[in-house]
Amino acid sequence: MKFFSAIIVCAVLLPLVSAEPILNTTTTTTTSSAARSSDYDTNNECPLVRSKEECDPFDQCGWINGQCIKKILEECGFINNDSACNSNTDCVWIPDDRDTRPNAMGYCAKRTEAVITPPSDDNIVRDNIVRECPLIQTREACDPVDQCDWIYGVCRAMIVEGCGFVSSNSTCESLTDCVWMSDASDTRPNAKGLCAKRTEVADGNCVSGRFVIGSKSSCNSVKGCSWVGGDSNLCTVAPSQLDCQGIKNKNNCKNAGCISKQTKRKKVCLGRWEYTLLSKLKKTDGIEAKRAIEDEFGEDTYNVVLVGRGAKPSKGKDPARIILFHNKKGAIRKTPKFG
Repeated sequence: MKFFSAIIVCAVLLPLVSAEPILNTTTTTTTSSAARSSDYDTNNECPLVRSKEECDPFDQCGWINGQCIKKILEECGFINNDSACNSNTDCVWIPDDRDTRPNAMGYCAKRTEAVITPPSDDNIVRDNIVRECPLIQTREACDPVDQCDWIYGVCRAMIVEGCGFVSSNSTCESLTDCVWMSDASDTRPNAKGLCAKRTEVADGNCVSGRFVIGSKSSCNSVKGCSWVGGDSNLCTVAPSQLDCQGIKNKNNCKNAGCISKQTKRKKVCLGRWEYTLLSKLKKTDGIEAKRAIEDEFGEDTYNVVLVGRGAKPSKGKDPARIILFHNKKGAIRKTPKFG
C-alpha cells in the first residue's frame, strides 16, 4: 500500500518539475511591492541557467563572466577583472587607490557613473572627479569618460582648470577661454607647451614663466597683449594709445604692437585695445560707455568727455582725451575718437 501511495505522489509532483528555470515575464504595474517581487524572482532565476546559449535568449538575463546574471542589475558591477570591464563600451575599470600591489582588486563601474556628481555641492563634485579620474590607468579607458582626459600618460580631471589640463595645441586654441603657450627654451618641433587661461596670461604680462605665446594671431587675441614685430617677434604687453599715437610710419606702427588705421584725412597709429573697445561703443548709452572706458583703462588714464548733438568739444588737441558724441537720447552716435 505504501508503494502505491509513493507512486501517486510522484505522479502528482512530476509535472511541476522543469528542466529550465521559468522566468517571470509578466509585467507588473499594480504596486511597488509587486515590482520588487518581480525583480527578486528574476534575480534568483537567471543564475539557474547554466549555459550562454540558454541565457542569451532571455531579455532579462545576460551571460557575464561565465554566469547568467539579471540584466536589470548594473552589468558593469558584476564584472570582476579589468580586461573584461574595459572591453565593455559602457564600463570602465576603477582600481583601489589604496592597494598598489600588481593586479590589485578594483571595481567595474558604468562610464556615466565613473565620476560621482551629486548636484547639491560643487565642491564634492570637483573632489570626486579629481580623485577618481587618476585611478583610470589606460588611455583607452580614460578618453571615453566625459570629465576625464588622458594627458602626459595620466588620466586627469578636465573640470579642474580646464585650460591647464589640455595637452594639445589645436584643442587648446579651440577653447575660447584658453591660449597655447610654447616653452621659450625648447625650440624643437612639437615641443611640449602649456594651455593657459587668457585672463591669467594678461595678468602675468603676457608670459607664464618660461612659456610664451608663440603665435601672432593668438597673442593679438588675448586682451592686454600685442605682437611686436621687427627684430623682436614676440608677444608682450600691448602699448597704450599714448605710446602709439606719435608713430607716423605704418610698418613702424605695426612692429611696435599698435594698429594702423586710415581715417578720412590720414593714417593714424592707435593702441590695439583702446581701438577695440571704442569701436564697440557706438549706439550704447553715453554714461555706460564712459564707465566702460574708465573700468577698462582706469579713471585717471584718459579724460573722457561727453558731447551732445550740435555741441563741439573745447578747442585744442589733447592726446589723452576721448570724445563721446551722443544724440538727444544719450546714445553714442558715432565711434568715439581721441583728440
